[in-house]
Order: sequence, then C-alpha cells, then structure tokens
Amino acid sequence: MHAEIGHMRTLIGDLLTLARYDAGKHPFDLQVVELAPLLSSVVERLSAQVAQKRLSLSLQLPDDPLSLTVAGDSPALRRLFLVLLHNAITYTPAGGQIWLGAKPVAGTGIEITVRDTGRGIAPDDLSHVFKRFYRVDKARTRYAPGDDEKGPGGTGLGLAIAQSIVERHAGTMAVYSAGEGQGSTFTVLLSELPPSQSPLPLRQVVRKMVRFLKKEITETNV
Repeated sequence: MHAEIGHMRTLIGDLLTLARYDAGKHPFDLQVVELAPLLSSVVERLSAQVAQKRLSLSLQLPDDPLSLTVAGDSPALRRLFLVLLHNAITYTPAGGQIWLGAKPVAGTGIEITVRDTGRGIAPDDLSHVFKRFYRVDKARTRYAPGDDEKGPGGTGLGLAIAQSIVERHAGTMAVYSAGEGQGSTFTVLLSELPPSQSPLPLRQVVRKMVRFLKKEITETNV
C-alpha cells in the first residue's frame, strides 16, 4: 500500500512537471554550467545502485573539462542525466556495461551519450520511446522511491520529461538500438557556450598571473 501511494505521488509530480514544461511555466535558472563535474556527481550518486545490480558504469570525458560548458539550468540537466542513466540501469541485466560520455563536436555543440549493453529496443518501439506512458517492457521493474531526486518512479514519464528538458535547452535527443538484446544509445546534443561567455581557461589565468608578477617585480627593481 505504501509503495502504491508513493508511486501515485511520483506520478502526480511527474504530470505536474510536464504540464509546467508544456505551458512554459517551469522555472529555469539559466547560467554557465560545466558538465564535467555535473556528470561526475551523477555517476557518484548512482554508484551504489550500479554496484548492487553488478553493473559497470564508465564515465568518459575529454582532457579539457572546460570544453564541456553550456548555458543551462543545472538542476534540470542533472535530472536529465539521472533519468537516462536510471533507464540504462533498469534495462541492463547483471554483468552488463553502461557508458556515459561527453565531448565537444566542432560546429555542432556538445554531445552527451548514454550507451548500454542492455535489452535493446525493437525497431517498432524506437519512434515511441519518448511518448508519455509508453513502456518498451510492459513488465519492467519500477524505480525505487527516492532514487532520482524527483526523477521518474516507473511512471512511464521519465523519457518524456527528459525530452522536455532537452527541448527547453534548445537541444536534441535521439535513441539508437540495433534491436532487442543489442543494447541502446541515447544521444543528447546541447549548444556549446560561446567562448566569449565561457569561464576563462586555467592556462589563461596562469598566463595573466605570470605577466602581473613579472610587472610587479620589474617595477619593484626600478
């Protein structure tokens, strides 16, 4: 009974969230977001769940973390990636692998992928996965309460919410699977923050500090 009550509360919360997105009334606090630490924190949060299911979750990031900078709402983006990773964890059997990767794509933006070796998606289902209440696996296990910081609780609305978050960020999201038993890949594309608005790279800060110190030393010796 308690589980059903919790499920209904989650369902109502998800429906309200989607209604706000649809009406453009969900508050979005757009700011400079560095995706590298955000993705790292999401992976860390899910580490216990991954270990419990005996899965492997790998995070793949470029050498320069500041190359993954976007203008966005940090809590919403965090929820987006929690949804996608929860989906991968749910559909991947014990012993499987999950990869979360992000990289800048020249002339396009920043590409974030969630790939797994799970159950895969049948061709007939691919075009429906982002629809509300649609379930590829009708017998799929529900998410445990509290797993996702207001993420989906097996309501069939998780990917619809994820899609809405991506759209609010003027991005795109696509899914690919070679078929059942072949795993799946979700790809999110977000606009990269223009360099003029990005945080100053560390190497540039160091150069400025060195120039400043040299100037101070020169003036002191004069």
